[in-house]
Amino acid sequence: MKVMTRQPVNNNRYFEGRLESFRQGRLTLDLSVASKKSRKKMGTAAEPEQKIEIEFGNVEKANLVPEI
Repeated sequence: MKVMTRQPVNNNRYFEGRLESFRQGRLTLDLSVASKKSRKKMGTAAEPEQKIEIEFGNVEKANLVPEI
């Protein structure tokens, strides 16, 4: 899943990872599955089990990315 937020989260607005859960209005993304290209764009070298929580109200745009 690719997510763009309205306000920065951890100094970033663009995230790509696997949607792990959606509970109580918060998305949890596992960033460790992001491609190398996406990691470079996000400005981080995603470590194993790196996760981020994003308030649903802060999501400006979200797209599903198929895993093949």
